[in-house]
Amino acid sequence: SFTGGVKAVGEWFPMRDRALAIGIFNAGTAVGSVAAAPIVSFIAVTWGWRSAFLVTGALGFVWLVPWLLFFRQPKTHPQLSESELRLILEGQPEETAPPPPPRLRQLLQMRETWGCVLVRALTDPISYFLLFWIPLYFQKQHGFCLQRIGLFIWIPYAAAALGNLCGGIIPRTLIGRGWSLDKARKGTMIFLTFTLLVCLFAVTRTANPMAALLLVAGMTFCHGGWGNITLPAEVFPKSAIGTVTGLGGALGSWVGALAMLSTGHVVDAYGFTPIFITCALFYPLALLLVYVLIGKLGVVRALPQ
Repeated sequence: SFTGGVKAVGEWFPMRDRALAIGIFNAGTAVGSVAAAPIVSFIAVTWGWRSAFLVTGALGFVWLVPWLLFFRQPKTHPQLSESELRLILEGQPEETAPPPPPRLRQLLQMRETWGCVLVRALTDPISYFLLFWIPLYFQKQHGFCLQRIGLFIWIPYAAAALGNLCGGIIPRTLIGRGWSLDKARKGTMIFLTFTLLVCLFAVTRTANPMAALLLVAGMTFCHGGWGNITLPAEVFPKSAIGTVTGLGGALGSWVGALAMLSTGHVVDAYGFTPIFITCALFYPLALLLVYVLIGKLGVVRALPQ
């Protein structure tokens, strides 16, 4: 869904609005995390754990029906006016004919591809840590019982949803004030990276559960707003956005899975502090990759022949 979503945004939104559009659909993952816990728990308790898997899996097919019925590319959508189409295509290279799908070899020759993929490799493991380990962190580190986890743990995930939205709203507002897309997006990334570092280091120093909860919420807000999955839509032609997003998601998932395997051993041996410090180091490295490998955002690169 992430690959298809980023691809659809690349088809339907002008460059300046893509961060916000991706932030809106990505916020759904955080909202889903908040809603899924009580629903899945109820299904598992009432009808068994197998039913929880079957019901949540079936929901994907429910979503698939309207997607197949209603989604069209802008140029073939029957209800899209000429003025709306011009707005969508604003700032994009003119295409006389649909370009052929890019070959993997072409994409791997581009440093921008490696930049987008390696950024995902650094930031996706943080997504998995925040998603799977935060409840256990509050249980082990701050003595939260299951009732308190249910009462408070939605707050970091709600903050992530808000961060997804703000990660698009802030650069869009700056662009409206005359900033370039490159300056607006990177400025937002720098601010969120600095704030994330403050929250990550502060959470290792506090023994107050409510302070830790607010700091973790600050982390998830910054993580959601950083916009790592938006990057391919800001530098690649529409024909390549889905492929590059898929490559990044694949590597990010592999690295995330390995990180989750090692997280348990590190937590058992040393506690959560080394994990938080590692997360704090990953985002400055990801920001460096954006500058060194990806370069200027908002400029569509030509694919090598």
